[in-house]
Amino acid sequence: MDIDFFKMKWYYKYIKTYKGSVIMKIKNKKKFFVLILLIPLIIFLLKEKPEENRIRKRYFDFNAYNNVKLKVVNDGWIEISRYGMSMWYYKTNGKCKEGWLYDDDYKGWYYFYPQGNDSFMFDPKYNKSEWLAINNKLYWFKLGGRLKELSGWQDYYGKWMYHIPGDYGALKDCKYKIDGKWYTFDSNGYMISESDKE
Repeated sequence: MDIDFFKMKWYYKYIKTYKGSVIMKIKNKKKFFVLILLIPLIIFLLKEKPEENRIRKRYFDFNAYNNVKLKVVNDGWIEISRYGMSMWYYKTNGKCKEGWLYDDDYKGWYYFYPQGNDSFMFDPKYNKSEWLAINNKLYWFKLGGRLKELSGWQDYYGKWMYHIPGDYGALKDCKYKIDGKWYTFDSNGYMISESDKE
């Protein structure tokens, strides 16, 4: 690209390309460079917004959009973006699922938190821990919300926890009889003592 500046006067610019010449008269160099800097911003603003924001109305009400989305879907998974998070809901017969759900497609268990009139899926991605206490048992979840189906004794860095077979929850804050012996578990689910008698 050949560029010749100030051929006629200091305030004229001639920009030549390999296809031909384009003449731009700029009376002020500062205005020219400000225009160049504004072009990317204009292009960005003209780009089409994400699908979730494509509601053609004067003022976009994101919460109202989410509420409509929840009402429209009668059955199945629903993804709602709130507070920078992708929150998953599941509806059956028009109602948000609460508690445990086994998904035949994903072949796994998921747990849904109650939240007002709705309930959303527990996902360690948006929580401080991968563990969730439910009914005095501890359940371990993968990122994405699927339950880790652990059974029997599990060694966690030299400490033992017991996951109830078929339930997959680890015992906590209790005494429990396993194979003829009584075991005591602390609040973190670790076995702290064993005895032949209760």
